[in-house]
Amino acid sequence: MLDDHAADRNSAGVPLLPGEKADSHDHDDADHWVAVYEELTAFLHASSAPRSMLDRYSGRLGFWRGRRDELGWPATRNGRRSRAAE
Repeated sequence: MLDDHAADRNSAGVPLLPGEKADSHDHDDADHWVAVYEELTAFLHASSAPRSMLDRYSGRLGFWRGRRDELGWPATRNGRRSRAAE
């Protein structure tokens, strides 16, 4: 029997945030989740959160940065230049 909550977790078993779809192939989704996890990890670091929690969300940030790179994002997105535009 499948775990009813399997879709709510990534392959490493980390719970996804509400609205997060790890299988998304949309550039805007990837940009959004990179921003969310950048802000979250900065907050956790500043608040001296447990290292395990910081590592977990840093892993999600890495996932979304990788997904964004895989998708090849446009030349200007959120005021940044993509590698393709350099």
